[in-house]
Amino acid sequence: MLDAVPSAAARRRPLRLGAVLAAGLVGLGLCVVLSLAVGTRPVAPGTVVSALFGEAHGKDAIAVTGIRLPRTLVGIAVGAALGVAGALCQGLTRNPLASPTTLGVNAGASLAVVVAIFGFGLRRPAEFLPFALLGACVAAAAVFGLARGARDLNPVRLALTGTVLAVVLGSWTSMLMLLSQRTLDEARFWLVGSLAGRDLGMLGWVAVPLGVGLVAALGSAPALNALSLGDASAASLGVRVARVRVVGGAAAVLLAGSAVA
Repeated sequence: MLDAVPSAAARRRPLRLGAVLAAGLVGLGLCVVLSLAVGTRPVAPGTVVSALFGEAHGKDAIAVTGIRLPRTLVGIAVGAALGVAGALCQGLTRNPLASPTTLGVNAGASLAVVVAIFGFGLRRPAEFLPFALLGACVAAAAVFGLARGARDLNPVRLALTGTVLAVVLGSWTSMLMLLSQRTLDEARFWLVGSLAGRDLGMLGWVAVPLGVGLVAALGSAPALNALSLGDASAASLGVRVARVRVVGGAAAVLLAGSAVA
């Protein structure tokens, strides 16, 4: 009888996970439909479907396939990248509050892009990608370096270090924007974040780092559960802690940096 309890719980867990996944997919589908149909020019769902299959023409079809569909696909890609990056940060740091934002990764990417606008006069989002990745990488390395103790990675120290570093990097970003009116004009709307004007060409620029980051994240996933036990326990189970943390951190940087760009 005692053996039946964990077996029943183990059988129910995949059902719960499947239900959550199904609910998420339904919610995503509903958001996609609303994104394609609702806007300054409402389009009937039937017209949306016809436009997607090339059976509709006119202004409604152009609004769906030329403007809203690329914007929706970019939004899905960015949301997925940030979601996977956040899951990686939580697994690598053993902290449920960890994310690219709280660890300062996004702030590092933003600062690097603003520096590029300030120093090199860049204007196009496609040009921001290498700077965003570099800034995210430097910020992540700084947070892990400052937070790591003599023996183990302290989750609380890591979260505090990331929060402080994010504030510092954010203040530097604001300082550069105040020093140059041109930088302020170019960067303020980008820093707020918008899908307006983002087409599939922009998604093509970040497809490679997004793909590499996603593959690396999936490869690191089995070791994240072991890391939740602590570095010493994970190492005793055969997990190469340093390699997993480097690969997982690199994947999070690629995903978050690409999304920010």
